[in-house]
Amino acid sequence: MSSPPPKKPRSSDTQDKVKESAAGKTKDGSSAPEQTAGKDGGQAKSTPPPPPPAPKPPPLSESPLLIGDRRQRAYVQRLEVDEQRLTLKVLITGGVVAFLALLVLILLWRIYASTAGSYAVLSDVEVSQSLADPGALTLRFDVTKPGYVRIVTASAENRTERLDRFDATGPAEVKCDVRYRPGQPTEVAVLHGRGFSRKKETFRRGTPTQADVVLVLDSAAMIGVDEQRSAERMMGLCKQIADTGMFYRVAIVGFSGSDGLPQRFAFTNEPNVLVQNAEQLRTSPPGASLWPLDTLESVLGMPWSDTPAGTSLKRVYLVTGGGPEKATAGGHSIDKIAQVYAERGIQLHIFSNRGHAKDYGKLLKPCDRFMPIDEFGTDLLYGTFIGGTDFDSREIKE
Repeated sequence: MSSPPPKKPRSSDTQDKVKESAAGKTKDGSSAPEQTAGKDGGQAKSTPPPPPPAPKPPPLSESPLLIGDRRQRAYVQRLEVDEQRLTLKVLITGGVVAFLALLVLILLWRIYASTAGSYAVLSDVEVSQSLADPGALTLRFDVTKPGYVRIVTASAENRTERLDRFDATGPAEVKCDVRYRPGQPTEVAVLHGRGFSRKKETFRRGTPTQADVVLVLDSAAMIGVDEQRSAERMMGLCKQIADTGMFYRVAIVGFSGSDGLPQRFAFTNEPNVLVQNAEQLRTSPPGASLWPLDTLESVLGMPWSDTPAGTSLKRVYLVTGGGPEKATAGGHSIDKIAQVYAERGIQLHIFSNRGHAKDYGKLLKPCDRFMPIDEFGTDLLYGTFIGGTDFDSREIKE
């Protein structure tokens, strides 16, 4: 088949193109390229049209890269916020921990200052024991730094503690009354010093295993005492001593005798013999009366136990309604008698009228006792042979 003949352009289209060419514009609306004349006056060259404008990029909010970047930034921001919160928590926790640690340090310091740090610093610590009363201990030391001193004493199951404070430097003294177990050593521990200089010094002292007791009785003390009561008193005394576990001997000395000398009954450790001696003294006829100091001086010549110091307890019970004379028949004063008793380590338990307390006070050592005469029987029946010191110097001064 033959192809159809080409279409002829419409006259109107041809005319429009001619008009646009004459106006210098192309069909798409752009200016037609200018024609310039050549140097040789020849035909003018046409200028190429400018490149078409670049297509506009899509909005940033719609860019896939920026959308992903925004999510990353949001994630990073969340991480930064979390990190700031974590840092704040760490700082707060660290502050709380530091504050608590400071409180603990302050508490520990206060505890240290009130305990180990509050102890005194001592030097030249020594412990002495009374010859007459093994339970009476005296601690002496020099205080170089004021503070507390803990003293612990123990004898068998008996244990005591005390805490004393010393506010001044220099020599100091502490007296302890220990309830000891006969035959068991007494240990004394002294705790002092601060920090690494903390010290515990321990001392050991012996206790007696034997007791020698002398009852010095005035005839007035036996008045009104029947045989049964006298026997009960003697048995009570023997039981007191036997309960301590010590071996004992008891003697009786009467103030008056037919020959003007004290009535002496030998030492015995048999309660029945002691009761018989007390009854013989009670029923014997009165003789020449002696003074208390004369009788106490004669007691020093008794056959006391010849044992090392500290192993035997020696005690004299003086029972009289009268007061002491100024001197003995041999010319010894009351102070001299007191000195000999102290040197020999003999305790004195004096039972007399209250009005004579001050006069007998010159005889008494710190470990001795003064009691009303009407308490003699009660002391033998219900007392304790080994106990604290009952003598109070204030009673003597009054």
